[in-house]
Amino acid sequence: MRLKKIQALRVKENMTTINVQGSTGNTYKITIDGDKYACSCKSFFYRKKCKHIDNIKFKKTIEMNSKINSSSKNEVSDNAKIKLAKKSIKSLRDKILDGSTTNRNRLINFKHSERKRDQIRIVDELPDEIYKDLVSGKSFIFRPLPEPTYQPKDENTKEFKTEFALAQKQDEVYLSKIKKMGDRYDGSSKESLEVERELKDRVRIKLKMKKRPTPEIIGLSEFAKKQGINPKFDLPKSKKEISEKHKDRNLQTILTPELLDKKMTGTRRNARQALNEKGVDTLFLAIGFVQWYESPRSEVPILSPLLLLPVDLTETKKSKGSEFQITAGNSDLQINIALKAKFEKDFGIKLKEVEEKDTPDTYFEKFEDSIKQRKKWGLKRFVTLGHFPFARMAMYYDLDPAKWDDLGSQKNLQDIFSGSGDSDGSAAEEHDVDDDKNHSKVPLLLNQADSSQFSTIIDVMDGKNIALQGPPGTGKSQTITNIIGAALAKGQK
Repeated sequence: MRLKKIQALRVKENMTTINVQGSTGNTYKITIDGDKYACSCKSFFYRKKCKHIDNIKFKKTIEMNSKINSSSKNEVSDNAKIKLAKKSIKSLRDKILDGSTTNRNRLINFKHSERKRDQIRIVDELPDEIYKDLVSGKSFIFRPLPEPTYQPKDENTKEFKTEFALAQKQDEVYLSKIKKMGDRYDGSSKESLEVERELKDRVRIKLKMKKRPTPEIIGLSEFAKKQGINPKFDLPKSKKEISEKHKDRNLQTILTPELLDKKMTGTRRNARQALNEKGVDTLFLAIGFVQWYESPRSEVPILSPLLLLPVDLTETKKSKGSEFQITAGNSDLQINIALKAKFEKDFGIKLKEVEEKDTPDTYFEKFEDSIKQRKKWGLKRFVTLGHFPFARMAMYYDLDPAKWDDLGSQKNLQDIFSGSGDSDGSAAEEHDVDDDKNHSKVPLLLNQADSSQFSTIIDVMDGKNIALQGPPGTGKSQTITNIIGAALAKGQK
């Protein structure tokens, strides 16, 4: 939260009151008594933590760093640098934890919706069989329902589809009805399809099309049942006798071919965008969802993915449209680390890590045993393909002091928080790219590099600490890739 205004008022010798105005315009009073902080906001009242206090602490850390860096005459002891590094890492981890375990994070509060184009739900499959086949190197193809018989063929033209898409944004009757329906409008229930059918009929009249036949409109769930498909999202447990349809290479959905194509295309686009822009894989198959409540009195259920399996999604063009296929990614089945931290922090529930021998079903049993004292809590055997970014939580666990030998004593970390004193922070000079000595420092280039990018790589190879800064499109990611490649080629890690 950006702080617009901070006023400090001295209350007594060891206590300070700070009035903080947030982005919403509300003013909150923060009281500081030594190392103790209190805030008048609701978040602090319920959780004893809030962003207002975090921002004040962060600002104090920055001021402390600034004082250390500006004092060129006074040497800072190694112990002071280590102490500052450890304190800064703890502050950073607290900030990551608070920001990643709120209900705004879809790893904590996931909303299923057939209208969203970045998630696909699976029906009539067995979680264990899906997992075992994927990790053994097999692939799956997503399958839609057969084309509904009540869909007139003359509505498959480009002209009709374009006009219908426009009407979905402009038709006041349609917009009013779906607004009134709220979450009940999902594009697949009978009620939703009837509203869409009425809109399509108005489009037919506008385009002066022939009167359509009027077969009975049924929801996609009912239509799936007539095709011999179980439409329930809560998937069954594996049995000794497995039917043939659970041995094939298909993952069944209850989406029409057109809707499945739209959702798969949107999901794949988002996955590629996250990888290209941030270098992070966000596409996972979520296996099992926890339905839980924030308090015993709450009547609002929250749904969180429990297990995540990274997957790769590819598209193959066919004569009748695209075919989408998933394979297992480069990591194993893992627990939702954001949910793990949330449950431990707020409820004292320690979720176990996924062991090598675990399958979804065996882990589900252990999990259900850990929440048996929680009334109304339960496990839903849902399987959903979607985007689950948790890079920040990975940083939280990577910076756990228990995983390191005296985390904070490393010189690089001390330089990050205290400064190395080797530079005044001005722009670095460019090196002569034609000098053989400079070329010998960079044994490998994975991407092309201009003179400024090449100079950056040389500085890193010389052991300098740098901050790489520049607007989008100036080659920062390519330069980082070149730095990693050059370091590996030089035998550095």
